[in-house]
Amino acid sequence: MLAAAVVIGGATGCEIVDDLLGNGGAGHADRLLLQSLELESDHPAVPAEAAGAAIATNGALVRFNVTGHYINLDDGDAPVERTISGSVLWESSDPALAQPASDGRLLTTSTGAFTISVSTPPAGDVLTLDSNPIVLTVLTAGTAS
Repeated sequence: MLAAAVVIGGATGCEIVDDLLGNGGAGHADRLLLQSLELESDHPAVPAEAAGAAIATNGALVRFNVTGHYINLDDGDAPVERTISGSVLWESSDPALAQPASDGRLLTTSTGAFTISVSTPPAGDVLTLDSNPIVLTVLTAGTAS
């Protein structure tokens, strides 16, 4: 059960779930069905592969973005994309050293390699979806490795 009293970024928990699941919240009239999540970084190791491995130096601010891929049930299953970075659950292989904030920003404070991913919050009978994982490698500032 989702508590409506939870406030995230000025919206109640129910508004967040409606927006994430495409249930007509936030002024959207069409019914959308979430199909997948795509996680991207603004520090890709290979510039053309934002959804692949990421690399940064210690002290850098890394921004992760999540795109929800939906089908529009009211428009012949037309594909729809939405940025939903603030509506997902952020996960890290080492939350004590590298945990993105609720908006996807992460200030690197330790060197090493960390896996970042997201999932949809549990909502009744709706299945949880997981994103692609991104391995973020954090190097000491001023070094090449």
